[in-house]
Amino acid sequence: MSLIYQLFRIINWFVAILLVFSGIVATVAILNTAIALSIVGVIISPLISDLMATKFHIPISFHTKVIMILAALVIITMSINQSSNQQLDTIMVKIASHFLSHEDKDKLTRFSATQKQIQQQQDFLRSSETLIQQLRNLYNLGNYQEVIQMGEKYTEFDATVKQLVKDAKDNHKRQKIEAALQQGPQLLREGKYYEAYELANELSDTPELKQIAEEAKTKREEIFEKIKLLYETGKYDNAQIQGIPFAHYDCRIKQLLHAADQAKTRKKELAEINAVSKQLARLMLARQYEKAYEMAKNHKDQSLQEVANRAKLELDEAAEKRILARLKTISSSNPQASVEEYAKLVKLFPDNQEYHDKSTYYRAQLEKSRKDANRISRKDYGEKWPFTIDSAELSCTPPGIVTLWANDKTYALNDVAGSRGYAKIDEISKGPQADTISFITKGLALCE
Repeated sequence: MSLIYQLFRIINWFVAILLVFSGIVATVAILNTAIALSIVGVIISPLISDLMATKFHIPISFHTKVIMILAALVIITMSINQSSNQQLDTIMVKIASHFLSHEDKDKLTRFSATQKQIQQQQDFLRSSETLIQQLRNLYNLGNYQEVIQMGEKYTEFDATVKQLVKDAKDNHKRQKIEAALQQGPQLLREGKYYEAYELANELSDTPELKQIAEEAKTKREEIFEKIKLLYETGKYDNAQIQGIPFAHYDCRIKQLLHAADQAKTRKKELAEINAVSKQLARLMLARQYEKAYEMAKNHKDQSLQEVANRAKLELDEAAEKRILARLKTISSSNPQASVEEYAKLVKLFPDNQEYHDKSTYYRAQLEKSRKDANRISRKDYGEKWPFTIDSAELSCTPPGIVTLWANDKTYALNDVAGSRGYAKIDEISKGPQADTISFITKGLALCE
């Protein structure tokens, strides 16, 4: 019994998937059929059946599924009867395209086109008398274009329609020729050579119109050459004024106008650059390098950038001379001033190794002088020396942390330093009565 049940579920799944797939394919032609197939396929699937039974307690029995399938088939039959043969052919082509080779698909496409042609013929046969009468009425009224549009697709089915369409085409062309023969010379006289050429060239198999087209073409070339000459001689405004009316008809003129617009922009830029260059030349001659640099540094033009670079170099060299002159007056006992001046030189000339070396040397001298200034020793204080060591280095770190460095160890000289966890000063002091106040005062001065 279990095996039969499993077999039934497999068949159930197969039928459900087949119905849903057929519904998806049929969507392109018969919407209601597609909906019916898809809905039935989903409802009868074992997944939905189990869900309805467990969640909503609505079991779908075998008999119910059979009834639903039969109802879907009835709907499909009614839809097919109401659909045209063309819709059925579309469905067949769509379904078959999933299984046929490329060559077979081409054959099927040609078959579909043939079926469409047959359908057109059937449509024509059902209303041929009315259609022919409509075409004749339109023809008699001189509406030849409408005759051509309405009757073109039926010319293969009826000789009368074919003749009506042919006569309509001939008369329509004759009308166009007559209109062109009237309008062409007038357009030439008004100087509308492009309009005249477009009008006459289409019907140039007529000798008179061929002559009009050739004359209009010659004039058109003369217009182009004239505008081109204006462009080549730098008369861009005149080229644009004379070319704008014809740009719509001639892409060559449109390109010339675009090129003229770009050339005008470039010409304006060059004029501005030339004016700035003259001002810069005067400033450089007057050795007003700072003004010259400020004027030229923001310009993108390469020649102006070169002037800016020259002005900057002159400024830097002048500053270098002033700094070197000041360095000669600085005493060797004042390394701080030397450090400051060489820092300026390094900033001006970052590639100058000599200035880097000098800056490093004076920084070392400054550091050494600072250490010497902070050095305290027994020989400087004599009997007032309160420590058991011979010398130490006094230092202060904000906010008033005064310490002594001795024997590779940091000692707290005041209470603030003591709260930071440094070694107690008692370790190197002569005793509780040792006077360290003057050293604390000196150390606090280092923080100022």
